[in-house]
Amino acid sequence: MEKRGVFFTYCTFFLLVLIPNAFSIYGENIYSGTVEDGDIINITDKEFEFKIDPVSKKVYIGINVSGIILNSGECKIKDGLNICITNVSWSYRNYDPWYDVYKTLLTVYQIKSGLDIIHTMEKNNLLIDEETTAELSFENTADIVAEDVTATVNIPSSLLVVDTEGCEQSFGNILFEEDVHPKQIRKCTYKIKGLNAGDFELKADVSYFDKVETVNKTSNTISGEVYDYALKIKPKLNKSRLDIGEELNLTIEIENTNEQYDLTMTSFNIKLPEKLLLLKRPQGTTGTNKIISWSGTLQSEESKNFTLQAQSLITSNYAILTKANYKIDKFSRQTEESTDVEVYCDCPFIEHEFSQGIVVPQQRAVLKANLINPSSINSFKNVKLSYVTDVPGIQDYSTVYGKIHPTERIKIFDSSVISPDLGKAYYLNVTVKYESSGGQVFVVRENIPIKVPDKKEEIVVEEESEVNVTGEVEEKAEAEEQQDVSLEVEEPGSTIEETEGEKEEQADEEIPLSTLDNGEKSSFMIYAIITFVLALTFIFVLVTIFKRRKEPEVQGETLDDIGEAIDELEKE
Repeated sequence: MEKRGVFFTYCTFFLLVLIPNAFSIYGENIYSGTVEDGDIINITDKEFEFKIDPVSKKVYIGINVSGIILNSGECKIKDGLNICITNVSWSYRNYDPWYDVYKTLLTVYQIKSGLDIIHTMEKNNLLIDEETTAELSFENTADIVAEDVTATVNIPSSLLVVDTEGCEQSFGNILFEEDVHPKQIRKCTYKIKGLNAGDFELKADVSYFDKVETVNKTSNTISGEVYDYALKIKPKLNKSRLDIGEELNLTIEIENTNEQYDLTMTSFNIKLPEKLLLLKRPQGTTGTNKIISWSGTLQSEESKNFTLQAQSLITSNYAILTKANYKIDKFSRQTEESTDVEVYCDCPFIEHEFSQGIVVPQQRAVLKANLINPSSINSFKNVKLSYVTDVPGIQDYSTVYGKIHPTERIKIFDSSVISPDLGKAYYLNVTVKYESSGGQVFVVRENIPIKVPDKKEEIVVEEESEVNVTGEVEEKAEAEEQQDVSLEVEEPGSTIEETEGEKEEQADEEIPLSTLDNGEKSSFMIYAIITFVLALTFIFVLVTIFKRRKEPEVQGETLDDIGEAIDELEKE
């Protein structure tokens, strides 16, 4: 009995193994129904003819020019179709001629290839230059070949393909092109390296022919990240522009930005320029006054600050270089950061002014020139003052001061001068040379012109309202004032000359115009008076003639006498 039980168990297990082959699940049911012996039906444009043997319970199926024989309860694959026969039995009896007709249950499946796609990678998060391996596998779980399987994996710019196996690299991407047969597993293995920092996604776009149509699928997506260089150097200045002698505070923060790895600093150096003096060293550092060093470990996402104090007595544009060599995991890294600092000089300058504006030739005015130190902290030594001039009665001069103190004013020139003729100029050329506490020498020069400003007058022909005339005068005065300032400040030493010939020509143009107006007015008055006298005379003659006609007793006056009288008046 025990042997029979064991045998029955093995048989059951064996049948269960065979069931998947008999009833494929990798197809689409395209026909299901009862057919009888001698039936002819059309399935997927194929002609099926059935012959059933009642003794053996076998069914012969002719498909076009070929055929298959199936036992009851059996399935076979033919021309991409999975054909199954079950339940062969008697249907009815035919009497003419006499024979029994048998039937069976027919089920036809359209077989399709089934492709499982799996995409994996050993390590999702990478350091720059770190390598890992990815695998793309294809398993055909159906009973028919998957034809023209094509898979493409687009590789982002943060990764670099190093090697491939079972596929190939095409324009930086992964390409797989093969047929996958039933129950077969094909693999594409590729090795990639972290190239640039950034997040990435990897997925395969797959297409294949499943014996019915082209199928498009997408694999699972692999998400990962390429870590940036883990060490970040962040310099912070209290000010990026400072006067000589001012103190500079520089804080340099270093940070390990990696979320996974600690960072080992093999060397960390802060290099100061030659003329930048170190006043205070950061705590925990070693080195000289020009190179500050530190070494140690920064844990994941840990930061550390280094604060130093420096000073410069020389004007210049400085670059403070911070350079680090470190190791993260098994990879060596190097990075550096430059910090720019401008040191300027709030240096003494020359200031001059006249006691009053010079407007006419041979005008006397007092000219003052001073050297002013605007700095509230710096003194300057070895101050040499000198000036040369062509002003009549004033000699060239030079002197030396040992020092000019903060906010101090030193007199250079204080004397009256006489302005030259129009179109000419005198000059007072001042030169100052001094030295900073750091030994840097500065030279300041200023050329002071002494002259009568040139002015141009306009002749107004048309009459204008009082408001417009006033506005025009104000604009003209403002323009002249701006011209005077630019001559004294922006372009010292320059003059605007005007020849005597041009002035005489201008006078010749103005005077005739005025004379011409007066002559026209005088001639008009003379003509008016003469006309008035002639009119009175004519009236007087007419009155006289009228009276004489009424008084014939008047003798000695004839028309000839009247004509003579008119002639005499016209002569007058």
